[in-house]
Amino acid sequence: MKTIIVDDEFLAIKRFSQVSKKIKEVHIIGEFDNPRDALDFAACEKIDLAVLDIEMPEMDGIELGRRLREMLPNIVLIYTTGYEQYALKAYGIHAAAYLLKPYNYEDLQYAIQSAEFLAKRNNHKIVIQTFGKFDVFVDGSPVFFKSSKAKELLALLVDAKGSTVTSGYAISILWEDKPFDDNSQSLFYKAAKSLEKTLEEYEISQILIKTRYERCINRKEIECDYYKLLSEDEETLKQFRGEYMSQYSWAEETLAGIFRFLDHIYK
Repeated sequence: MKTIIVDDEFLAIKRFSQVSKKIKEVHIIGEFDNPRDALDFAACEKIDLAVLDIEMPEMDGIELGRRLREMLPNIVLIYTTGYEQYALKAYGIHAAAYLLKPYNYEDLQYAIQSAEFLAKRNNHKIVIQTFGKFDVFVDGSPVFFKSSKAKELLALLVDAKGSTVTSGYAISILWEDKPFDDNSQSLFYKAAKSLEKTLEEYEISQILIKTRYERCINRKEIECDYYKLLSEDEETLKQFRGEYMSQYSWAEETLAGIFRFLDHIYK
C-alpha cells in the first residue's frame, strides 16, 4: 500500500518508518510534519493509506483525514496519538485503526492488516470507454444507470478531463433547450443525485469529486481510453476508429479536437 505518515514530531515519523520496515505491505511514499504539505502531495499522487497524528498545530489529524477523504474517497486512515480520549473521533470518520503512542510492532502490524483489508475491498478496477459509445465498466462488468441524464453528466465530467464543471455549464449542455432557472437546476440536481447513488451502488464513489456547485472526475481512480490517447499510448492510438461518445452531440467538438491532435502527432 502506498503510504504517507503525517506527524509534527520528527521522532514519531522516524519511529513509524523504522517499525513499518518489517511490514511488507507498507510502501512509504511521503513523510510530512505539516498537514498542508500532505494535502498538496495528495493532490498529485494516489495514496492508499495515511497514518495521521491527531494532535497537530494549525490543522489536527481529524480535519486532515476529512480533507484527504474528500480528495481520495477510498483512502484508508490510521490515527496515532498519545491521548486515548480521541479514539471515538478517529472512528467517527471510519478510521481503520487507532494506535495509542507508544505503539509496538504487533500493534502496528494489526492496524496495517485492518487497513489492507479495507484497501482490497475498495480496490475496484474502473474502466471508462469513450471510443464509440460512452460506457463504464467495474471489474469487467458494465455499469447500468437508472437515469440517462446521470450517465450523460458523468460523460461530461470525463470529457472535462478532471477540470471542474459547474451546474450552470452542465445545464447549458445537457438541457440546452431550457433556460437556467429553478426548474433546470432541479433537473440537474436530480441527475446528480442519481449519479451519486449509482456510483455508491457499484462502490466506485471515489471517481467523483464534488462541491455544492461544482463537480469533476477523479482521474487518478479510473482508466480511460481518451486519456490514454492524449498521453500518446501507442496501443490506444491504434484502437481509435474515429468515434467518440457517439450518443452525445456535444461530444463532436471534442472529437474534432482529437482529430487535430492526431494530425499533429502523425505529421
